[in-house]
Amino acid sequence: MDNRNPYDEGVYPEVPVSGSARTAAPTGSPYDVLPEPIGPQTVTTKAEEAPYSAFNTVGRMATDALLGLPDTVNMAARGLNYGIDYGVKKLTGVDLSPPKTLSGLVTGEQRGYDAVPYVAPILRKAVGVAELPEDAGLTRSLLEGGGSALLGGVGSATARAIGRGVKAAPEVIGSILNPSRVRSITDDVLEKSGGKWYKALDQLDVRYHPDTGPHMADAINRGAFKPAGITTQNAPRAIDDVNKLRSIDPEANVPYGTVKDYIVPRDIESVRQDLNHTRATAWQPGSARREGEAANTAISGIDSFLHNPPKSAIHPSNLNDPSLVGPVLANARGDTAASHRLGLLTGTRDEIGTKLAAKPGASRSVEAQALRDQSAAALNSKNLLYGFNDYEKQLIENASKASWLARYGANAPKSLTGALMQGGGVGGGAFLAGLPHSVSAAIGAAVPASEYVAKKLADWGTRRAYQKAADAVAARSPLAADMGIPAPPTGRLPVRPSVTRDDITAALLAAAAHLHP
Repeated sequence: MDNRNPYDEGVYPEVPVSGSARTAAPTGSPYDVLPEPIGPQTVTTKAEEAPYSAFNTVGRMATDALLGLPDTVNMAARGLNYGIDYGVKKLTGVDLSPPKTLSGLVTGEQRGYDAVPYVAPILRKAVGVAELPEDAGLTRSLLEGGGSALLGGVGSATARAIGRGVKAAPEVIGSILNPSRVRSITDDVLEKSGGKWYKALDQLDVRYHPDTGPHMADAINRGAFKPAGITTQNAPRAIDDVNKLRSIDPEANVPYGTVKDYIVPRDIESVRQDLNHTRATAWQPGSARREGEAANTAISGIDSFLHNPPKSAIHPSNLNDPSLVGPVLANARGDTAASHRLGLLTGTRDEIGTKLAAKPGASRSVEAQALRDQSAAALNSKNLLYGFNDYEKQLIENASKASWLARYGANAPKSLTGALMQGGGVGGGAFLAGLPHSVSAAIGAAVPASEYVAKKLADWGTRRAYQKAADAVAARSPLAADMGIPAPPTGRLPVRPSVTRDDITAALLAAAAHLHP
């Protein structure tokens, strides 16, 4: 028997290892503490050694601010489920927790409410942030919670600001490339612009012979009205307006004692405005059948004269180029007319908002419906949309329609009781199928919530279509053209065809009639 001490050197020779690598002999005492403990990893990290350090404190607040909302929803869902189960058990003695899944109804498998983990602790563990110790004081817990709320508020505000910046980027870029925007063109701005053009017309100081008016009236009557068969019987108002050219007084609206032996473009423009009013109201009951045609004919003759007057009509004391009168008047009329059209749209919208604001039961949905009703009434009227082109009328028509979203949203409940009654059946069915209570409540709330969202989307669509019509009116003005805003189209845009039930019925009836004549 070998009595040698097994711990003496040389008792067990060194065993060679295959390859060039060899096991190094231990250099220290076998009784020394090993540098790493044997078994599971139990070394604490630097963060866990100082859980109240600035890094850990800020890390906890930042992660809670970032993921506090989903974790709070998760916590509320768990609390709702456990609370309902506790109440049912106390009242009826029936233990409903944990709920069974649909497959568990057959297999008996059950799933607890904690299947969805909290996200913030997972993120903290990944980045090396220590959790708040369980023995932390109430003051520190409240301060860290307040800090998380503050960081979350700042973060959400920053996110909203970034979102608004991204959304407004096209407008910002457009305003840099084109400093004028169509929303800045209001009816007041257009009216002031038209007034400036009329003032510029007076400053031109273009002068005509005092007999220019009678000569124009004769030319219109002989050269336009008689060949077209327009008489005092079928267009009396238009002929009366044209005859006003004969009675223009050169000395009207001048200081006493001033000698004025000429007429100015404003004198002729006033007769043209009377003709324009006759043209706009030619549809009224009692009007002769050819009033509108006669007014159009006379207006064309006056415009032709103002753009290119004959030399014989120019007064010897004229001070400026008469050919400038036509473009100046075109700008003045265009901005003034656009001001009236835009004022009709924005004025109607503001009036509706003012009336409904004073009613306690009014809402934005009621306002949107009133806007649809007013748009439909304007389309059915013969004079309200006078001067609007086909494209603008098409936009107003879009604003007057109740889309399928509006029809679906019309069923939205108007109270909490109505929402509970509407969603109770679906939610109760989901609960009986074994879904968690929070999921069943979410399913039950989905129906009234979707109807409410549909209603709001439809209302937003109505206001957007109405605003689009107002933008088109503002963009179709000389002021918008000077500001570099592109003019919208004038004709109706093509609409994508759709097949309705009536179309299908008509096609089937036609096929049946063809097969069985």
